[in-house]
Amino acid sequence: MTTNADCTIYHKIYNPATRLDEWEPSQYQGVNWYGKQAVSVGDSGLSTADSYIVRIPTEGRIPVDKGDVVVKGLIQDTITSPSQLKQYESFLVTAVRDNRRGSPMMRHWRIEGA
Repeated sequence: MTTNADCTIYHKIYNPATRLDEWEPSQYQGVNWYGKQAVSVGDSGLSTADSYIVRIPTEGRIPVDKGDVVVKGLIQDTITSPSQLKQYESFLVTAVRDNRRGSPMMRHWRIEGA
């Protein structure tokens, strides 16, 4: 797998004591980052949106779920809301796939979002 970037995943964890969401960052070096512009047709015509696919080569489980945020680059910002990451290239996770099978060189987690 060709790697072309690093990323930070902000995983949302609910804290029952404070009754608030907390965002825990995890950093990954050597990932495959792919972004493109998707087009859809609706009642009001064409609309476009950025879509992303990130592949993280690893044998272990990573903390990521739908609703988490992936940021391009290694950052350590402490956040209380994903809106605090707008200055970075980032996306909201909409799908996670476990592709840890087949050739050891191709095993990875595939994260998709917009």
